Amino acid sequence: MENIDQSAFTQFLLEMDTFGFYWFWGFIALFSLPGLSMIRYYYKWRRILEDTPITPNIAACAQGYVAISAVADYGPYGPIKAYFSKKPCVWYRYEIREKRGDSNSYQRQSSHIMFCLSDQSGACFIEPKGADEIHAWRQDVWYSDQIEDSFTEEALAGNEHRRKRYKITEWRIEKGDEAYAIGDFRTIKNNTDYARESSEVRKLLLEWKNDPDFIKKHFDANNDGEVEIKEWERAIKLAQKLVKDMRSNEIPVYEIDCLTKPKLTNHPFVITTMAREFITTRSHKFTLLAVLVSVILIPVLIWSILVRFGVI
Repeated sequence: MENIDQSAFTQFLLEMDTFGFYWFWGFIALFSLPGLSMIRYYYKWRRILEDTPITPNIAACAQGYVAISAVADYGPYGPIKAYFSKKPCVWYRYEIREKRGDSNSYQRQSSHIMFCLSDQSGACFIEPKGADEIHAWRQDVWYSDQIEDSFTEEALAGNEHRRKRYKITEWRIEKGDEAYAIGDFRTIKNNTDYARESSEVRKLLLEWKNDPDFIKKHFDANNDGEVEIKEWERAIKLAQKLVKDMRSNEIPVYEIDCLTKPKLTNHPFVITTMAREFITTRSHKFTLLAVLVSVILIPVLIWSILVRFGVI
């Protein structure tokens, strides 16, 4: 049976026209060759994550690539509200899956507002924008036939809801959650008093929040009556600019510690409230998957070329 199948496939390759063969060869190459780079990528990721020790405390962090384990806390702009649950948090991400017949479409969005990791020795600001991976164990799932600004407990995950049109999943990192992060640790010298400036920005944002007409007029770009996360981020940037302009003549020096995306592109920037082993195990699984794909497809690719050109 195997000989019959192999002969039939060989005949199929020989009788295929030139365009069809190159299309077939390109299709296999498209899936097999990237597997080689994925092997290197995820294997190196795993080695870096495993070989970078967790720094005992934030105060002991050296400048450069470090791993820290601390407690999540609010950043300079205070708590943010998760998009659907409306719960106070330091970071969130949501995913909307819409059923369209036999297929699904996805919409994803996450917050990019700076938050903090702290321990008894100090604090480090985290810039989530640019992170390669962010994972949180806090999760809510809703099923609904329409998208709403928030959902009731009745819409929470349950077998009776799984036939609904939308599945909404929300992940959160909340204040007090134990978190692990790895990235570039840098101490930035600012020419303003950062804490005081942040306080003034918060005060200005609070004034705007208390004036709904002002908020809608200046930041509700799509005129839907609600200020979405991207629109609120623009409000934060404007408030920062206004405060900096007002204090431009002041020149005190203030140092802040930040963890950001590494300049070395092959070094991961990861934030998670799960154990570090979750990330390393995940990278290991992706490596094995890439190896499996390459081991299967690359021999097929080489064999098909040899058969086509009469070498075997």
